[in-house]
Amino acid sequence: MRIFLDVISPVFWLIWLAGIGLGAAEQLAPAIASASQLALSDEQRAWIVLHPTITIALDDANPPLNFRRPDGIFAGISVDYLGLIAAKAGLRLELRGWSWNEALSKALHHEVDGIMSASRKEDRLTALDFTEPYCVSPMAVVTAQDFPAVENLGGFHGRRIAVGAGTVRVPLLREQVPDVVLIEVANPGEGMRAIVEGRADAFFDDLPVIQEQIDTSLIRHLRVALLYIQPEAGALRIGVRNDVPQLRMILDQAIAAISTEEHRAIRERWLQMAEGAVVERDIGLTADERAWLRAHPVIRVGCDPDWAPIESRDVSGNWRGISIDYLERLNRLLGVRFEIDDVHTWQEAQAHAHSGRID
Repeated sequence: MRIFLDVISPVFWLIWLAGIGLGAAEQLAPAIASASQLALSDEQRAWIVLHPTITIALDDANPPLNFRRPDGIFAGISVDYLGLIAAKAGLRLELRGWSWNEALSKALHHEVDGIMSASRKEDRLTALDFTEPYCVSPMAVVTAQDFPAVENLGGFHGRRIAVGAGTVRVPLLREQVPDVVLIEVANPGEGMRAIVEGRADAFFDDLPVIQEQIDTSLIRHLRVALLYIQPEAGALRIGVRNDVPQLRMILDQAIAAISTEEHRAIRERWLQMAEGAVVERDIGLTADERAWLRAHPVIRVGCDPDWAPIESRDVSGNWRGISIDYLERLNRLLGVRFEIDDVHTWQEAQAHAHSGRID
């Protein structure tokens, strides 16, 4: 099925949204109405005149990122973003929906101009260029309600995690949690059922996908236990055929022109879950660094007991101060425990450092 989005102006896009319900028209109206035209070069404008319509492939069964509604209309986070991007660039869109594998094959063989909701992977770079991310979606780990609380992915050491087969999350988990037992599943529904049936302790996918599964399935007693933010793995990009660099540059300019208000309007519509969930951000450690941390789960540190407000010890012997707050934050980021040396003076802490008693 083909769907054409004739994007003549931001005002046309707003009317189109209201007519078919593609996006949150009431929320997007102020931002779209005030959108300004891109400062395109003469060469880029000439390219658009010669190529006014671009064909974009998408996975039509991947809610809420992109999917086909019962009435045949495409909807989702990426579809909302794509319409906004095209409006800013002055392009018409032809959307074509297939399974993910078929859509990707069409894009790699240049049978379409691009593909939505794509991740940049080495094996795709021979045929596709990738735009800057139009959205960075957190990944999430969902577990049973009674699963023990975790502070980071390291809390799943030795556990069974269901994950989409062949996705970027498979190597990510193997790298971050080497001893995890991966159960590769064909689709998100299978991943959620694996928890319910006792075949997995958790399911790892993009937050929007997990939200959609929890919202629409009959599965209950599950919760988002952890949000994991890894900029590249969570980045939603448009994969653009690499023989038309002008198109990729035009789309990048349109993405850069999306305002904070426009981003917020789309995200508030689709990403309402995971309030209160623990958040872990990938800080880019190497494999050797992560291995060192696993081998040293306790790190001994020395502090000055009389240097408030930087760090000090109260009358009850409890450590307080700016440095202590940072250590607590590092505990969560690194998945280790900082053990503060029991000293009474700064000089004593220095002596312990020189002797190797502390790290």
